[in-house]
Amino acid sequence: MKQNVKTILKVLLTVAIVIGSVAAALTAFILTIFVWGTPWLVLTIAGFVIVPSLLPFIWLQKRKKYLICWISGVLAVAIAFAIPFGMDMYEKSITINVTPNINTDEYLPFREDSKIVKYDSKTLKLTEDLPIIDGATAAFPVYSAFVNAVYPETTELRDGVFEYNNTVGGYRKLAEKKTDIFLGAKPSNKQIQYATNQETTFKYTQIGTEAFVFFVHKDNPIDSLTTDQIKAIYSGEIT
Repeated sequence: MKQNVKTILKVLLTVAIVIGSVAAALTAFILTIFVWGTPWLVLTIAGFVIVPSLLPFIWLQKRKKYLICWISGVLAVAIAFAIPFGMDMYEKSITINVTPNINTDEYLPFREDSKIVKYDSKTLKLTEDLPIIDGATAAFPVYSAFVNAVYPETTELRDGVFEYNNTVGGYRKLAEKKTDIFLGAKPSNKQIQYATNQETTFKYTQIGTEAFVFFVHKDNPIDSLTTDQIKAIYSGEIT
């Protein structure tokens, strides 16, 4: 009777572990897709691999050798995930955020205290079928001024016509045909490929140019560099 109770308990525990691990893994997998978080990916692996590997502990009589193998396997998996995760955290810790921060409230259209360049267009005034315009952070004052010049005064930020999704989100929405115009730097090859996958072809109109400005330490004796010299420095030819 006692042996039967133990067997029943083992079966119930086995079923609980299997169902629980599958449910946890599927949930984590869904979160991995929508959240793109490394922790969820780790939970997915744990749900499908590590947790079910506990089952032999329930049924084996001699567990010592299996325990040694199990700990070794878990450590190997942990190290395999810890190394790239640690490298990623280190890269983030030494990366300087050079993204320009802008307070959009200071550059909104149709406001007297706005810092945008205000120009009242006499040749173009849009009243209906308004194109959905979006842009990068650095270009926000530019296309906000454009909205101020040619869009109706009722146009407001994020009203479905005047958007601000920055470069990454902006090019994605443009590729998905959720916006009509995007103002910003030229898209990357990856962004162009995504547009191609969405059967979208970007049409480019240059509205300006941007420059690279290089600084050196105040004690550096060099007071000028040619373009070729700068290229050689960044290519590694000059160290």
